[in-house]
Amino acid sequence: MLILVSGSHAQERQSGQTFGSPDTVENTIAADIETWDDFRQHLIDQYGLTVSADYTAVLLSANETLTDDTGAGGVARLYGTYDLFDVENGTLVWKFEHRHAYGDTSPFDFSLGQIGYVGL
Repeated sequence: MLILVSGSHAQERQSGQTFGSPDTVENTIAADIETWDDFRQHLIDQYGLTVSADYTAVLLSANETLTDDTGAGGVARLYGTYDLFDVENGTLVWKFEHRHAYGDTSPFDFSLGQIGYVGL
């Protein structure tokens, strides 16, 4: 038995204030998102730089293995683009990635050594 769990979180932008005062959680989050969006647009307009981030968590489990029966880990990514000279002349696409285990066995080590998977 092989179980793969992956999660992601996305938050949609709200079009206006919700019920309550401007200090309610929903309205505070909406204001923070607008501030972030303005900052990102400033980076694009002023420097030609876009920045994004994501995180993925993975849990693998098997009922008949050699020693460990689970492997868990995560991947944190920071990526974006940079317009070197002008929008029409070229763009540098960049990505930084950090993979890590939640414990002794990473998902890669678990799949390769414990359940016999070979692949990318």
